[in-house]
Amino acid sequence: MSRSADIGFFQPPVTADDLDLAVQLTVAVLREAPPAAWEGKAGSLEWDCWETVEHLRGRYVT
Repeated sequence: MSRSADIGFFQPPVTADDLDLAVQLTVAVLREAPPAAWEGKAGSLEWDCWETVEHLRGRYVT
C-alpha cells in the first residue's frame, strides 16, 4: 500500500484536463530555455536536449 493511502489521502484519477494542463506547463517552461541550452547533453544521455525532445514527441504524439 502506498504511503498516501496509509495516511488517508485520496488521489482522483488523472483526467484529460490534467494532461492538457501538464502539456501547457511543460511547453511554457521549455520555451524559456535559451537556444544554446538545446545543444547541451540531456543529463547522462548521449543525445542533446533537442534530440531527446524530438524522440519523446515522436514516441508519444501521433
